[in-house]
Amino acid sequence: MLEGDPVPFGGIGGASRIVTPSDVRNQVFSVVRLREGYDLAEVDGFLGRVETALSRLVRENEELKARLSSTPDCTALEAAPSPGARAVRIVEVAEEAADRIVAMANKEAETIVAQARRRADGLGRDALEKITELQRQAQETRREVMERRLQDLRLIVADFDAVLRQCFHEHTEHLLALLDGREPPGPVADASTREAAPQL
Repeated sequence: MLEGDPVPFGGIGGASRIVTPSDVRNQVFSVVRLREGYDLAEVDGFLGRVETALSRLVRENEELKARLSSTPDCTALEAAPSPGARAVRIVEVAEEAADRIVAMANKEAETIVAQARRRADGLGRDALEKITELQRQAQETRREVMERRLQDLRLIVADFDAVLRQCFHEHTEHLLALLDGREPPGPVADASTREAAPQL
């Protein structure tokens, strides 16, 4: 393709500059993953048509310049539409398409960020609820364990009280028997009594 004279350009690629068919051919757009956007194939096809149109306009401009330099009377040429104006218009259309792509990308990025924040807030609430539930379950388990231990302690105290009462009763009987001059009851006294008793 013919490169020719550059065409004024002021949007794609940065600050105001001039664009050539080579610029259009080499223009690369950022690929955004995991979300909707312009079809890359359609964008590439459109840029290809822009490149072709620019090349044709540059070639026509060169031809017109050559004819103008060789023709003394250029009134008819001055009245004809300017190829440069047509090229500028094509570039403006390309700029508008690029602006739409950027605007849509920004909007989709904002939407993704908002969704991510909402999801994070939801996860935070879920985590807090789970932590609260776990704390409640832990407190309930601790309460049940304490109740079981307290019940076991009550049973131990009750058994100890019964044994203590029995021992006190036996000790009292033993003392009364000694005071009355009787053989004190008990496992030892009973055994000696049985050994001393006459055999029938």
